[in-house]
Order: sequence, then structure tokens, then C-alpha cells
Amino acid sequence: MSDNNNNKSILLASAAYIIWGLLPLYWKSVQNFDSAFVLGLRVITTFIFTLIIIIYKKANLYRGIKPLISIIIAGIFLGLNWYLYIYTVNSGHVLEAGLAYYIAPILSILVGIIVFREKKTPLEYAAIILMFIGMIYQTITLGKPPIMAFFIGLTFSIYGLFKKLTIYSSWESLFLETTAILIPSIILSTIYFPKTPQPIHTWVSLMFAGVATGIPLYLYAKAAKGLQVSTLGFLQFLLPFFATLLAIFVYKEEVNLNRAITLAIIILSAILYAISIFKNSANKNN
Repeated sequence: MSDNNNNKSILLASAAYIIWGLLPLYWKSVQNFDSAFVLGLRVITTFIFTLIIIIYKKANLYRGIKPLISIIIAGIFLGLNWYLYIYTVNSGHVLEAGLAYYIAPILSILVGIIVFREKKTPLEYAAIILMFIGMIYQTITLGKPPIMAFFIGLTFSIYGLFKKLTIYSSWESLFLETTAILIPSIILSTIYFPKTPQPIHTWVSLMFAGVATGIPLYLYAKAAKGLQVSTLGFLQFLLPFFATLLAIFVYKEEVNLNRAITLAIIILSAILYAISIFKNSANKNN
């Protein structure tokens, strides 16, 4: 793969993670709704959003039974990831849910190195080790084994693995993924449908859930085809970084020592990884 394609994939992945990190701004506008209802509706609206694109493109979705099963499995793990995250938050374990943002990249990096035999430079290994230390530190500050955070991270890592293997285009795979979990989502949104009237503007905001969900997933799918799984996983640390910046500068949350240390670790390891990528790119061009 050329450097230009690699750089483009890095930009696409970075954009996806940054959007995810800033999405609390959007979810805040629909906070009056039950989170389970929002989960169901975001799948339904994403399905409708991608269906329109698929019809417009006149896409042929059948490429054989194995690719179809593979992308359906990806959709199931994506649905599990969303459900586990919301369940953990609603159970009052917000910190543990946040820890999943640090565990998922580590698991994705390990998948890339172990399953795909991806090679890393010494500088990249140093960045990965530093991130692992950051994850361990976050776990210690939590004060208990982060079981739910691990499974949230694991489901997203498996989702990323299947995205890497898919032969479908980004819009096609996203449509098939949401189709795979459409019926459970309809049931979920029906069960948790609001029993009290909600302001019209919140309903209008909710109708954009498909766009808010679909665009970063589309960018992620495009990036997954052009990047090593480990690099895709490492870039995922942009998500908690921007989510933390949002919490500090927009929602004025307290910056305690633990959060400051974690931020410093993320920034330092990201710098190391970026230096390695730029050095490799420069060496190839010489």
C-alpha cells in the first residue's frame, strides 16, 4: 500500500475517533430519552440512512455466504458493544465504562500483532508499552477488576477484526451490520418507548441519530481496509483523549491527578507513535 493511501487511512480513522470522542455533545441533546430506547433507535435510523444510500448506489449485496456471515457477525458484535456500554453506564459504573476506551485499543493492537503478525518498530513498541501502563494505571484507580470494561473492549476489537476481513464497501457493510441487529433494536425501542411526552426539538435531534452513528462508522470502515489492525487500534486512543477534553473544557469537570496522568501518558505515547510513522514514511521516500 502506498504512503498516500496509508496517510489517507490514518486521517479517516482519526476523524472517526475524534467524532466519537465529541459525540457526547449530540447524545446530551437526547438525554431525556431512555438510553436503551436511544440505542434501538440509533440502529433503526442508521439502517434507514444506509438503506437510502444502498438503493441510490444500486448495490449488489450478495458476494457469497461466507462474506455475508462474516459481516453479520460483525454487526452482532457491534450491537453487543453498544448494549454492554449502555448497560454498564446505566448500572452506575460510569468509570468502568470509560476504562473500556483504554482497554479496546490495547486488545486491537494485540490482535494485529498476534493474529495478523504485524511488525512494529522499537519506537512503536515503546508507545504501545506506555499505553499498556496507562491502562493498568486506570485499572488500579478504578479499584476493582474491570470485567465489564474488558468485555466492552473485547467486543469492539472483534468487530474491528471482522471489519478488516470484509470484502464489502463501507456503506454496504454498515447496512448489513445494522440489518443483522435490526429486529432486536425494534423490540428494544418499542419496550423503552417514552411513556411521557417529550419536546419536539428532542425528537428532531433524535432523528439525526442515524447520521451521527453512520458517518464515523463509515470512516472507520474505510480506514480499516487500509491500515494495520494494530495501528487502527492505537489511533483509537484519540477517542478518550477528545472525550476527556470535552469533559474538561465544555462540561467543566474536575481535572484530578489520575485524569491528568492518564492524559499525559496518552499524549506522550501518541507522539512516539507519530514520530515512528513519519520516520518510516521519510525513509521510504528517500
